[in-house]
Amino acid sequence: MGREMWELDELNYYVAALELHGLSWFSSQSHPHPTGFVQVQLPVIHNYPLILALKGQVCEELYIAGYNMLKRSGSPAHFFNETRIYAYPALVERAYYKKVLMSLSETDYILYKPQTRACVPLMTHHNVLAPGSLAKTVIVSEDEMPGEAYLRIGVKRFGIWKATLCRARVEVVEGVREVIFPFNVSDVKDVLGYRTIMKHYAGDIAESGRVSRALMLRSRLGSLILPIPIFISL
Repeated sequence: MGREMWELDELNYYVAALELHGLSWFSSQSHPHPTGFVQVQLPVIHNYPLILALKGQVCEELYIAGYNMLKRSGSPAHFFNETRIYAYPALVERAYYKKVLMSLSETDYILYKPQTRACVPLMTHHNVLAPGSLAKTVIVSEDEMPGEAYLRIGVKRFGIWKATLCRARVEVVEGVREVIFPFNVSDVKDVLGYRTIMKHYAGDIAESGRVSRALMLRSRLGSLILPIPIFISL
């Protein structure tokens, strides 16, 4: 039987700098356009694909449903009990974009005319992240992590992100704090309010928020204030 909660000092904490090698099609929004749709890349990557990728899986967006099954238990720590690793959503700090024009057969967009049952092709402009883009995430792990890892995530195409991990010191800070790093609102506690940047059935992602107490992480990459994950006993 798995554990219910973990103590703060039982876990390892890392700030991971991500560098993109290849094209990353992920976390995009569709906007209508006179000629079809424009896909705009959001400045965050959902944390569940990152967790699966850190476990060595090739992770496409559709695979999030498989990870969501890990939360079937009533225990708030069940998914960490299964994976022994957790990642916060990644914040894209430097974005290089590449525009790709694709046709109906490659985008899954179909508009039907009910009377004729004919399909009207729609063109889609994809603004995807290009090599050289940089992102950052925070990793919590039961075991020690290697200094480098490669994450394969994406939609339609897999982008390779090189992760360089830097160990961080952590402490709990009391009192109301502002959080300016993305977090999954379903995975954390002591949140007083937040601003959503991504709606998702596997947990909405907030771009910022306020908490009544928080984790303070310090590393050679700087300091971060983060909400406390629900699997940490505090």
